[in-house]
Parts: sequence; structure tokens; C-alpha cells
Amino acid sequence: MENELEDIICMNLNNKQTIDLATAFIDAVQTVSTNDTETARELLFSRGYISRLYETLATVSASIDTVDSRLGDLIEKLPNEDK
Repeated sequence: MENELEDIICMNLNNKQTIDLATAFIDAVQTVSTNDTETARELLFSRGYISRLYETLATVSASIDTVDSRLGDLIEKLPNEDK
């Protein structure tokens, strides 16, 4: 069970780091767009960053679902205090 918890913690850390990177990217594009909308448009659309960001967030969402499922499985293995 300890290894499973360690794996879940690592997955959550990876998810948090990925979300932090995506947030930093969005913040950077927002900052650029206040000064240069053409460059911001180029970053988001011409270079395909919107698609990559969407794919990244979809991957994180699936990972969060996996973490939720694995935590549910672990909770079921815990002894029930009502017994």
C-alpha cells in the first residue's frame, strides 16, 4: 500500500507541475498580448500552442481521474472502523 501511495503522490506532483507550467504559459501570453497582440496571436494559433495546451490539460484531467480511482481503491482496502 505504501508503494501505491507513493505512486499516487508522484502523479499528483506531476499534475501540479504540469498545471503550474500551463498557468505560467497562459500568464506569459496574457502579458505579451497586452503589449503585442500580433505576437500573442502567433504564439497561440500559428505555432499551435492552443492545441498543445488543450492536449496537456486533457492528459492532466485523465491523470487526475486515475489518481481519484486509485485513491478510491485504496480507501476500499482500509479497515472499516464500524466493524
